[in-house]
Amino acid sequence: MPVAGPEIGNMLRNMIEGRNIKYYPEHKVERIDGASRKILFQGGKEAGYDLLIGVPLHRAPRVVVEAGLTNSTGYIPTHPQTMRVIANAEELETRLPGVYVLGDITTILLLNLKLLPKAGVFAEEQASTVANNIAAEIRGEEPNMVFDGKGICYIETGDGMAAAGSGEFYAYPAPRISIDLPSAEGHRAKEEFEKLLRTWFV
Repeated sequence: MPVAGPEIGNMLRNMIEGRNIKYYPEHKVERIDGASRKILFQGGKEAGYDLLIGVPLHRAPRVVVEAGLTNSTGYIPTHPQTMRVIANAEELETRLPGVYVLGDITTILLLNLKLLPKAGVFAEEQASTVANNIAAEIRGEEPNMVFDGKGICYIETGDGMAAAGSGEFYAYPAPRISIDLPSAEGHRAKEEFEKLLRTWFV
């Protein structure tokens, strides 16, 4: 988790490796051997697995790229607070009046020059900001709601326990992120949070 810094990254890695799960950063998968349950990496290294979850390549839809909305990151440069399309990330110069973007299609540059992670908890708050500002414009009012870059997530660690992670990603000079130790209370909070997730898909 590069955006969180090495201390949080090491904490997450210790949680993973403490469950006897090996971590292979900077390894490119060459192929999966389902019969022997092995991941074969380029260069000859391999790893066994019990459960394999593959995440497909994430990219902006072709129509967005062809419309010229993306920048070198492959996503739409977005104002960190208003969720409007910007022409210049350093000066936050907006373009395309009346156009907002949110969720995974955005690219938001943080003060430490890393990008805001793509997560549903951010998309939900961004959507609230956009909806409120569009409603204000329709009423002829000044749109003044802003997305604050704060988020929370839960890390399931097994045995009925979870760790809560929270962050202020717009903090200066770098995001302020903390992760609690895994606990049963953290797991209960995770279950409560998951009730909210149902409203995203129903």
